[in-house]
Amino acid sequence: MASAQGRSSSPHRPTLLVLTGTIEETIAAVSCGAQAVGFVAGIGSDDRHGGSCSTDWCYETIRRATHYCRVRGVQVYGILNSPAYCDASYAEFSPEAALYRSGAEYAVVNSLGALGAARQVYPDWPIWAGWGLAVHNADSVVDLEQAGVSGVVLPPELTAGEIAEIAGRTCVQLAALVHQERCAFYAGRCVSPGALRLGARAGECDHWCRHRYTLEAGEASVPGRRRAERRLLSVGMLEALPVLRELVGAGLKCLVVDGAFGGPEHAAIVTGVYSAALGRLARAPGSFAAMASEMSLLSLASGDEPSIRSEEQASAAARARARIAAGPPRIPVCMRATARIGAPLRLELADSEGHTVTVSGSAAAETARTAPLSYEYLHRQLSRLGDTPFVLESLQCELDGVAIVPVSDISDVRRRAARALELARAAPREQQIRLDVPIPWPPAAGLPAADPSASRLEAAVRVSGVEGATAAAEAGAALVCIGGETFVPKAPLRASEIEDAARAAHRSGAKLYYATSRIAHDREMNAAREGLRRAADLGADGFLVANLGLVSFAAQLTPGAVVADWSLGIEDPFGWWLLSTMGAAGFIVPPWLGLERTCVLAERLATGGPEVFAFGRVELGVSEYCVIGSVLGGRSGSRACSAPCMRGPFSLCDSVGHIYPIRCDRSCRIHVFDCDELDLIDSLPRFRRVGLGRVWLDLRGEPASRVARVSGEYVRAAHRAPGGLSS
Repeated sequence: MASAQGRSSSPHRPTLLVLTGTIEETIAAVSCGAQAVGFVAGIGSDDRHGGSCSTDWCYETIRRATHYCRVRGVQVYGILNSPAYCDASYAEFSPEAALYRSGAEYAVVNSLGALGAARQVYPDWPIWAGWGLAVHNADSVVDLEQAGVSGVVLPPELTAGEIAEIAGRTCVQLAALVHQERCAFYAGRCVSPGALRLGARAGECDHWCRHRYTLEAGEASVPGRRRAERRLLSVGMLEALPVLRELVGAGLKCLVVDGAFGGPEHAAIVTGVYSAALGRLARAPGSFAAMASEMSLLSLASGDEPSIRSEEQASAAARARARIAAGPPRIPVCMRATARIGAPLRLELADSEGHTVTVSGSAAAETARTAPLSYEYLHRQLSRLGDTPFVLESLQCELDGVAIVPVSDISDVRRRAARALELARAAPREQQIRLDVPIPWPPAAGLPAADPSASRLEAAVRVSGVEGATAAAEAGAALVCIGGETFVPKAPLRASEIEDAARAAHRSGAKLYYATSRIAHDREMNAAREGLRRAADLGADGFLVANLGLVSFAAQLTPGAVVADWSLGIEDPFGWWLLSTMGAAGFIVPPWLGLERTCVLAERLATGGPEVFAFGRVELGVSEYCVIGSVLGGRSGSRACSAPCMRGPFSLCDSVGHIYPIRCDRSCRIHVFDCDELDLIDSLPRFRRVGLGRVWLDLRGEPASRVARVSGEYVRAAHRAPGGLSS
């Protein structure tokens, strides 16, 4: 359960964190008021971010970007998106290591594997959980805090009220996205169809949701109908300026602006708008409101402006370019110059943050023949800091009245002192990277690996109700799973149905598991926990958990019998290790990992952890946005929803005729499934050889006759594979 300690409600101004994708965008953001900048380990420049680059070039780019920010007092958040294999992505010369060495204050991870690896390879690096971990409830925040994170970036689907509720129930630092090109699907819960066919990783989005689609009745296209008529899944920008006061009042550590790869002008305009708004809010919190001119500028930055810009918009774009050219405000410094005959010129340079450097000249001061050094002369020479980030605020001189040094020596001392202060402000880390990190085997897999030929391959089948459970169990499935989202027009499972399904499974020697929904906001967590309790009381042997905040709770009900669904994105030993500490006994490998990498992972983990999604339509995404209602008319204003989703099955059809089935659940979220069924029946012998113990078939919504047929085919195929199949 989440902590109820809460956080301080004292007024504060959150840090404005701007995500950038190029050095040019980083400079633009810092110039316009960003107090922190986040960029990925592969940050590039405008002319190279889309292509490949050498390791040396990438390392130097990261070093330059980090140095630029830290010298100017801007914090750096390094976003770690690589697969979490410390012997590859987190090795000594990796981009992640470059971010760490160059002094980035924080790491942001978007997977449990990256969190586990970063904790061990960079033990002193404060880590934030990113929005890709899809943390929608306080229980998930608490679990991540116990896993070692310093903060959590909440996903964009949460409302200001939900964010405030999470902030009130947890103590870890929180951040929220306030400007981002909104995706139709929940962050961290979207899979590209291309990823399934090409083996790309999650997060390598090809923006398939922005393509044109038509809404079709049923699951087959209509011949002759014009297709791909509208961008049905495009939902515009996330813009939180109207609720800025509520977000600041929640006590957030950071407000996050996503300006990556929108160009320097975009980053400058959006950063400037939110920086100015935060300033106005700090000065007059009671009267704050988003101004129409600010919203217009944000529309301009987002590319939503008309083809001909208004005079105000053109002026704003020009001001943004001017601010980028001018650069960020300079850092005031104090100087103390000492010149005495026979000794070199000595210059001490200090900033307001306690950094102090001292540099001496190369030539001894001599007796002046005419005009000795004076305060006015030294001030004129030492204030020439044009190419540095500093500006002279005050100068103290200790002169004996007759000394003189060459002007070239004064200039050299000034340059070296400014450079030394830059390095002091942006000092790299001295802590060494751990290069000998062992693979963290979970407790369940810590024993010597069993002989693969001695174990058996199990079939687990997901079904919608009692008839499907009976058919799967009688066909030889070792595990039957019910529950999860209830798709309309079906009603939620009754207690008697769960009990009947358990009885049918046990009668055939199978186990019954109960599944959770993938998405659970705080308002839904009590019902989710009660559903798990009820299922355990009615005979469920274990759980298939798809929400991070429910793993620990489920493990308390059925210890050693909790499987993490593939939507949690476990694709490496580090992620599995973290999940096992929460109580999971197994996990389904994400389908996007591909056959080859799945087998490699199974070999690295030995037996007892990974399981495979082998048959069914992969869920590509889940969304609050009702595409059915947007076409057929659902909720409008104060009018109640007309429930067009109840009229029958629907699907999306793209420009080449691919059909993507849509299901609407009882929480009014839509689920889009892949156009093709995944079928890995021919790979069962290989799964058996690498030690995989269970394959999953998703037959929800299918009639009992098809459940029996497909389950039976997999049972017979597994019997033909070495090792057989447990019954």
